[in-house]
Amino acid sequence: MNNERFIPVFIDAKPSENLEPSDKKTLCFVGLLSNSMSGVKKLKGYKDTKRKLKIDSAKRIIEHFNTTDDEVDAIGYASRTNGQFILWACDVINKSRKRINAEWEVVDNIPTHLLWNGKRIDRSTVLGLSAYAVILPLIALRAEIITSNETNKKIKLCLDNLPKNSLLGMNLMKEFKDEQMIADMWKQNMSDGTSFEVGTFHKYLGLTGKWHPAKKHPNSILVDWFAVSCLAKINPSQLQKEGSYSDIEIEELARIWDVAKSDDIRDLDDKELQQKVKEYNNV
Repeated sequence: MNNERFIPVFIDAKPSENLEPSDKKTLCFVGLLSNSMSGVKKLKGYKDTKRKLKIDSAKRIIEHFNTTDDEVDAIGYASRTNGQFILWACDVINKSRKRINAEWEVVDNIPTHLLWNGKRIDRSTVLGLSAYAVILPLIALRAEIITSNETNKKIKLCLDNLPKNSLLGMNLMKEFKDEQMIADMWKQNMSDGTSFEVGTFHKYLGLTGKWHPAKKHPNSILVDWFAVSCLAKINPSQLQKEGSYSDIEIEELARIWDVAKSDDIRDLDDKELQQKVKEYNNV
């Protein structure tokens, strides 16, 4: 990794940062570290790439990292939207509500919006932010392990713009991170002297001295594709249905993940992993 002022970890989610349990889909949160800020030449974001060019773009990403000195490390956490993510998200919200003076607005016995700080925030956004609050220290821990040989001990988690209102989302996540379970994870992460900063990535200064939207940064584009690849690994049928992909095309998208130097994906709904977590918590 570059010995910069801080080590950036680019973070994105697929298909969306929002969390809607009724969808019963897989949601992937991905962090990406790279030894280069140049990315893959002329690569566009997944959504900005025409359907007929998506697989060609996947092949270019794979070829780039197989034929250059550029390296990436990929960190992935995945769960069904009605699985572990929703359990964690609800637990954090319920434990935080009294402390942050927030209440659910309920319609027909179903929570629809969180009333907080004079704002009315829809359920899927709140649940997504709560899940994010839990996942960020887990991504940070993996990033710390990956960069353990670096002299730079400052890690910055660079989030894509959050749904609807990044400032509001960041403020609510800051409240959630004070929940004891999350606070303890951050405390453990920083126990060896590593410092962390979390923020939404709005813009960056290009080589010509001009400012550009963050979504155009080469590594913001790359993490977008790795998030797609993570989904292709964990729930190929979901991505296949979404993009009308053939089996061979899904395999090509999944192969993007394999070019990472470190390519760790944790399926949080995996029964074996859940048992290990349960045993650890019972120690």
